[in-house]
Amino acid sequence: MALDLSRPFRELVFADVDEAVVTRLGARDLLVDLSPPLAGPFGGEIARVAIPAHMLGTLKPHDEPEVIDARTFRLGTRRFGYNQWGLHRLG
Repeated sequence: MALDLSRPFRELVFADVDEAVVTRLGARDLLVDLSPPLAGPFGGEIARVAIPAHMLGTLKPHDEPEVIDARTFRLGTRRFGYNQWGLHRLG
């Protein structure tokens, strides 16, 4: 449920505590665990990454991440990289 911002603030009805709140016009990011982890650009490891919904495209329920090399992975038909500027889609 979205807030009707045309109404006065005192009349707005907010979500219940049990209701999920999402951003980006209702899109949900996908949290992915990577095994083995990617090599982080600053010396650490990247074992978990949040993929924004606009980068996902269509996924099948059984799609699992596949690490390609130290800096890239595949999820379904999409390839992603992680560098000093963060996550980016490669294809």
